[in-house]
Amino acid sequence: MTSLALRINDSENTHLQELSYDSKEYFNDIEFRKNGKDIRSDISPFLHDYVKRNINVGPLDHIMVYFMSKNGGLSKSQIPQTDAWLAPRVHACFRLTRREASIKEIWAYLAYRYADYVRWRWPGGKDSSNLARFLGKQLRKDNALSRLWWSAELIRNGNDYSMVKKALSEGYQDIPNTLTGISIFHDKNVAFSATRIATSLKGGPVRGVQLAAGKKVNLFSRALRGTTATVPIESIAEPYEFKYDAIKDWIGETPNPQEYEDNDPIGPEDRKLDKKNVKSLDGFCNNVAKYADLLNTK
Repeated sequence: MTSLALRINDSENTHLQELSYDSKEYFNDIEFRKNGKDIRSDISPFLHDYVKRNINVGPLDHIMVYFMSKNGGLSKSQIPQTDAWLAPRVHACFRLTRREASIKEIWAYLAYRYADYVRWRWPGGKDSSNLARFLGKQLRKDNALSRLWWSAELIRNGNDYSMVKKALSEGYQDIPNTLTGISIFHDKNVAFSATRIATSLKGGPVRGVQLAAGKKVNLFSRALRGTTATVPIESIAEPYEFKYDAIKDWIGETPNPQEYEDNDPIGPEDRKLDKKNVKSLDGFCNNVAKYADLLNTK
């Protein structure tokens, strides 16, 4: 198994930039998406420094280079399961507020910066990597880097990324593809319990049709979206309260990515989920899955 060296576009600059979506035509070039054509001079007019605060992408560079050196030789079927390792580390190395993480141009730049990773992660068919993995506007599910960051942010329990790893593990790729995209998933109580139930689903019959676990996750996402449109979550669990001072301190620290090569990262010292709320929402989400006939395994 051979490794794959990650070529970092714009490697001479470690200050975060934003990339305008007006650069789309150059990302649409099949030679860029498939073979890595150099489009730096083409998109240069659309690149601008992120000026609201100084954000160094050096730690993220390190972990991405390390990741590709270890995993670049994996087969196509093995690649998706690497999300479980990478997502917590992207979150820990690239420390943002949720407001900052909602800026689409930041993620467009990072997808360009790590274009080798994007092409490797989604090799695609004759049309190569999907354009949405570079310039996708649905940040929770499309952009190659933002989907990892947001999965970790939404599902983490305080400083603990354990459930994130489970959610992105083999067999549950439909969690970041569908479940994280529903609007109620921004509520940390819902995100944690919905993920816990989704990762417990096993292949089995649904109204007489045999389905794999991933298909059940898709159906669970639809059922949860429909149910929460009419049932206020506040009637089931108290609203989650972030420890903003702790998050601010964590964001202000400089991460040491070398520590994350062999050890799981630790997130911000945020508030842990209340056990009573978890129990209530576990029951609620389990009932959603039950009424949708998703709990059968035989």
